Amino acid sequence: MDIQRLLQEHDVAIDDIRWYLALTTAERFLSYQEVPEELALLIWRGTVADELYEMEERWLSLQNQKLSDGRLDEAGIRELIREIKSAAERRPLS
Repeated sequence: MDIQRLLQEHDVAIDDIRWYLALTTAERFLSYQEVPEELALLIWRGTVADELYEMEERWLSLQNQKLSDGRLDEAGIRELIREIKSAAERRPLS
């Protein structure tokens, strides 16, 4: 079993994953409101750019690795799929 197959079974597109990751990243960045210097440091160092580059491909690879290591099971994947689909339903059309 791999995550790509399960995503296809549930009609989850790469854009859905990208949107989900964008939302979780935005939420993480918003958590820096009390310490903007820390976020500025991440941006300045290029850490943010590195995280955003091909984030969906890296995420898929990480999930497959977790799956093969036993750190993620099918129930965990299905929960991720629910979160991704929920985020995709809230995505603006343009």
